[in-house]
Amino acid sequence: MKRIILFIIIGAFFLAIGYVIGARHKEAENIAPVGCSNAWSNLEEYLARRPAPAPVGGIKSRLINHLTNDYVKGQYSLYFEDLDSGAWFGINETNLYDQWSLLKVKVAATVLKKVERREVNLDFRIKLRPVELDTATLFPELNHAGDELTVRELLEQLIRYSDNTASFALSRLFKADEFQDTLLAVGTLPAPSGKPRNFLPSISPKEYANALRDLYFAKYLSKPSSELILALMADTVYDSQIRMGLPPGIKVAHKVGFNAGSGEFHDCGIVYLPSAPYILCIMSRDSTREESDRVISELSRRIYEFMSVEVKLPATRVSP
Repeated sequence: MKRIILFIIIGAFFLAIGYVIGARHKEAENIAPVGCSNAWSNLEEYLARRPAPAPVGGIKSRLINHLTNDYVKGQYSLYFEDLDSGAWFGINETNLYDQWSLLKVKVAATVLKKVERREVNLDFRIKLRPVELDTATLFPELNHAGDELTVRELLEQLIRYSDNTASFALSRLFKADEFQDTLLAVGTLPAPSGKPRNFLPSISPKEYANALRDLYFAKYLSKPSSELILALMADTVYDSQIRMGLPPGIKVAHKVGFNAGSGEFHDCGIVYLPSAPYILCIMSRDSTREESDRVISELSRRIYEFMSVEVKLPATRVSP
């Protein structure tokens, strides 16, 4: 009896080892080269099961007509991408804008990269300095001079509330060069040569989509770190633009950036439409909060309804 039990234990042990080795081998297959004939076969199989690109020409024309109506006074740029099929279109998608709080996603990515490298601990406490307090914040109750907050808490405030104080405090954890490295790694332009390393370049909706795509596919950060940023983006308190154009049951991970003084209001994110997740990034200038809320939510609604038809979801119309 003891011998049988011993064999069972040994068998279970080697089964577990085989599972781990198999898992590692499977992981390695994703990056290891294969024979050319196999590579061609794999490509053909992939193309056969890949969804056909959505016909985006019609929806683009309708959105352009909407943006040229008399009641739209500001300038708007838009980038859309179906993350499954790769279909995309843009409207003035390469126009450049100041990023404002859109940069906070990259601040979070820079900090989490250092966490992954064991250079920063999520439970490390940072004491807020008076100079770091944002007096123009919409949430003055969040922070006070002398408060000690963990990196974990500051990351939540950074994305969920778009908190400038959290951004200032977290920026103490990395050098300007490290932040520029993150900008480049997630597919956005760093400071040009001749500019100081703390220079913050302008960005287009198409370029910002690179950072969203990077998070979705977990390229720069690990999958857990990417999931964390997306979870915080999905839990943001800002819901008057892209979110407003979607039915209640559709999840969206997004980040706003705005400066009322310059009339710039942006909202960029990933809409998790079942079977057809997509990127939507809309930026504006010479607008107002009221107009941008109305225009961006309407653009979001129209794109959602277009994609719902494409993937044949049950009709769920969003009230305009």
